[in-house]
Amino acid sequence: MKKNICGILIDDSDRRTLIHEIEQRLKEQRRTVIYTPNPIMAQNAKKDEYFMKILNSSDYNVPDGNGIILASRLLNTPIPKRICGIELAEDLLKIAAQKQYRIFLYGGREGVAALAAKKLSVRYPNLKICGVANGFINDSVAFERIKRSSPDAVYVCLGSPKQEKWIYENAPRLRHTKLFMGLGGSLDVWSESVARAPAKIRSLGFEWLWRMAVAPKRLKDLPKLVTFGASTLLKSLSNVGIMHR
Repeated sequence: MKKNICGILIDDSDRRTLIHEIEQRLKEQRRTVIYTPNPIMAQNAKKDEYFMKILNSSDYNVPDGNGIILASRLLNTPIPKRICGIELAEDLLKIAAQKQYRIFLYGGREGVAALAAKKLSVRYPNLKICGVANGFINDSVAFERIKRSSPDAVYVCLGSPKQEKWIYENAPRLRHTKLFMGLGGSLDVWSESVARAPAKIRSLGFEWLWRMAVAPKRLKDLPKLVTFGASTLLKSLSNVGIMHR
């Protein structure tokens, strides 16, 4: 089931159910597109109709940000639990290793995707990574490289909204590929170029704060987080009638 959270149709399935559904779609050779909305993406989509259209065209929008979970509760359309995009992607890598699906990694700075591929191949010995491309090469060059590699799945890590727009515009032309997933900075984590927040910080819901601490350039997104939170709270109060008293 999908729930409308600030205009984005978010899936409220639990992680195990989601993995089972995606695995079944892969068996049936059904193309599957997965995006991982967070509050910053939601705020960007409010101002970009094309981006909102793209997000709502996906097969799955998983609630990657804790802010999405909080918003769902404030708006009385509760989603049970966050599903972290990078963790879902790793669950699917395990399946890929078992089924011998071919994976292509696209994004990151020069050398990061290759290093991520090397690290992931150690973690999942049977994983077939059929190619990599950094996020700064020409889009058409990247597309041709992916097409020649004939992957079953492409993990696109270009940052949002670029990665979602790339998938929307290019997935229909890659007929062999059945899984596309937008994964932001996941290659940096897999390559160990950037450390992920400790488990305790993640469990408390402050992974976003950790990301800003280790990458200060992300501070530019802080106003969007504040705006998203404030607008969601105001809508929640309006829904219960407080703003009309």
